[in-house]
Amino acid sequence: MNTAKPYKFYNLISKGKPSLNQQFEFGFGKKIVFLHGLGSSGRYWCETSRLLAGHYRTFSFDLLGFGESPKPSELDYFLWQQADALRQGLWDRRIWGRVNIVGHSLGGLVALEFAKRYPKKVSCLVLSNIPVILQRSEHQRVEKNYAMIYELLKNELHRKGLKTVRSSKVIQHKILPRYAKTKLAQKVFSDYDLDHISRYAYNQSIKNSIESQQTMQGLDKIKAPVYIVRASKDRAVIKGNVSKLASHVANSKIIDVVGGHQYPIQHAGGFAKIIIDNLH
Repeated sequence: MNTAKPYKFYNLISKGKPSLNQQFEFGFGKKIVFLHGLGSSGRYWCETSRLLAGHYRTFSFDLLGFGESPKPSELDYFLWQQADALRQGLWDRRIWGRVNIVGHSLGGLVALEFAKRYPKKVSCLVLSNIPVILQRSEHQRVEKNYAMIYELLKNELHRKGLKTVRSSKVIQHKILPRYAKTKLAQKVFSDYDLDHISRYAYNQSIKNSIESQQTMQGLDKIKAPVYIVRASKDRAVIKGNVSKLASHVANSKIIDVVGGHQYPIQHAGGFAKIIIDNLH
């Protein structure tokens, strides 16, 4: 079991601490921090942030190992490391006071961990499609869900690395465009940021943040309201585990919607309305 040491104030002003990259900032008003899911980046939240710009001041961050954030090879990518990097990112960008945090999938797990470690920093949590794992036997289900995506991801990253092959005009102008068009039609990687992803961070995040999570520990430290968005067709989430999580969090509410694991971007308008209706 990996137990993180308490984060002390002087750590925030120490040099060399991992800090998340801020992807963008929109709007005015109460602050919302957006955290994306596995393999994606802060760009995931562009449409939702645009819809909320008239109501809130939104910030979107890249998690460690993804987007344009650092990808340190010495880290194991535990949830507490992501949470501390978020705290450092907020400090670096002078985002003071309490914030609302909206997290999707892995980002939801990070948001929960952040609320445990820094309860006075959080006003409210909105957790979408959060993959709660409670038993070791459930790891196989997670592995099955990610196995096919990972093989496609590995092949795609390999393809991107073949610079000598890609220099061929036949490859560049005929084969690759046809390949990309096929993948686009299949909507493979539509939610991934392949230009900035780290394969190591991807694997370690599955292993140490999703499969080996300790989500049910320390929930009593969370004082802020928690809204959990659960989609009816989400194969990456064990719905019963979400119910158990909610039953252990004071002032929590499950919001059931019709959709899949990528509900926040597939139904951006509906997701933005959920945020507006529940954040005050």
